[in-house]
Amino acid sequence: MTETTKMTGLYSIGYGGLVQRTFLKLMQEYHIEILIDCRVSPFCKHAPEFNGNAISGWLSTVATEYQYNGKKLGGFYQTIEEIDISLLAMLSEDRRICVMCCERDPRECHRSQEIGRMALAIHNIDTHHIVPYVEKVKTEQYFERVLRSKIELESQLVIERNAIAMQTTMFQ
Repeated sequence: MTETTKMTGLYSIGYGGLVQRTFLKLMQEYHIEILIDCRVSPFCKHAPEFNGNAISGWLSTVATEYQYNGKKLGGFYQTIEEIDISLLAMLSEDRRICVMCCERDPRECHRSQEIGRMALAIHNIDTHHIVPYVEKVKTEQYFERVLRSKIELESQLVIERNAIAMQTTMFQ
């Protein structure tokens, strides 16, 4: 999906399962100007091309600036402060930015669970999650899907419990 107009908002991407060439193509396709690394540590032993120093070098080939900010925006139960979300919001007013970590699925990541949710709640900024080979979706859409899945699962559990209860009473 190519976007040519300047969009306000914040983007997010997880590099898990991607190769460098595909990642670069996505940075170009979405016109990302600044990639903010929000991993607690900017290193990956399984994909060393995504280590901070390495990614900084090859991102410059597509005119994307690399910034590491995992100390303030990192996951793993680290508290993200409102001031840091406000700084992202200010930065995204005139430049297209993208937060990145390893987790490919934003539903399983602090990019949507914390950063995206806080950006929406505090600044009414949608986070556009770039999910390669699927689609770009907003945090709000993901939470609707998660809630729908949870309701469907709970309904199925109620049906199964009722079936078990009926079987139990039939055999007593």
